[in-house]
Amino acid sequence: MAGRYFNGGPMGIREGCNTLTVSGVTAHPPLPGISGQEKRLVHYFNLYPNFLFSLAPDYVMAHYLWPPGAGVRLHRNRVVLRAGADGAPGFRRRRRHRLLG
Repeated sequence: MAGRYFNGGPMGIREGCNTLTVSGVTAHPPLPGISGQEKRLVHYFNLYPNFLFSLAPDYVMAHYLWPPGAGVRLHRNRVVLRAGADGAPGFRRRRRHRLLG
């Protein structure tokens, strides 16, 4: 899918994996309304000039790139999980704000 101000599309999740983590496995259930083949896909959308939106079976992630000054970019991301997922065993919340130069 492509347009003047966006592009994107799906990517399959490798067999034996159920999410996009280092291990490829999570105990978190899929988000509500996701079933069948959609559990095997991650959808990416770029909205120009500085927004990336990722829809995975068990989370939604937004990345923002913003230039606070010449030659520097601020990268922020936000993750949306199913209600209660942040209390699950093994869950670690990390807050990341990175300056990229």
